[in-house]
Amino acid sequence: IVNRHDGVLALSREAGAYAELEGPALEVEPFDVSGTARVLAQGLEMEPAERAARAAVLAERSSSRPPARWFEEVSVQARYPAPPPLD
Repeated sequence: IVNRHDGVLALSREAGAYAELEGPALEVEPFDVSGTARVLAQGLEMEPAERAARAAVLAERSSSRPPARWFEEVSVQARYPAPPPLD
C-alpha cells in the first residue's frame, strides 16, 4: 500500500471495487460534477483522525486478498458469470 499520508479515496458506486471499499471510501457520482466537487472538498477538509481511520480500513481491506487470488476470482466470474436475478 502506498498511501503514506492518509489520503482519502473517492470512488464511484459503479467501480468494481466499490462493494469491498464502501464505507471508508467516499462515494462519488462521476457524472455529477457539483456532487463530485463536494465529495472532494469533504475529503480535503476531513479531520486527520478520520482520514487516518479510513486509510487504515482501506489498507486492511485492499491487502486482505493476494493479487493472485483476486485475479483467480475475477477470471472465474468472467468464465461463469452469475445468472441475472429473477424478478
